[in-house]
Amino acid sequence: MMNRSSLSLGVIFTDACQTVLSYISETATYFRLPVISFTDSDLSLLAKDRYPYFYHIVPSDHAHNLVRKQLLQYFNWTRFGLIYQHGSKYTL
Repeated sequence: MMNRSSLSLGVIFTDACQTVLSYISETATYFRLPVISFTDSDLSLLAKDRYPYFYHIVPSDHAHNLVRKQLLQYFNWTRFGLIYQHGSKYTL
């Protein structure tokens, strides 16, 4: 579809998972096509040297961590538990 001369793409909107989204973003770099994701917030996709045309319109995990920190400070909590899923998304 991208190689058809009669087709003109301006941007790619996607809700693909992180694995597929990384392939889409890498390929879109060669075509200089912006990729906008409204679902994934994986921090590895924010590497502008690898994914220069990738943008996401959901808060990143880092932004969520700032809110968590503010909640802890607001309620003066010094002990807390965190349940998370182990994977590249959460260990970067």
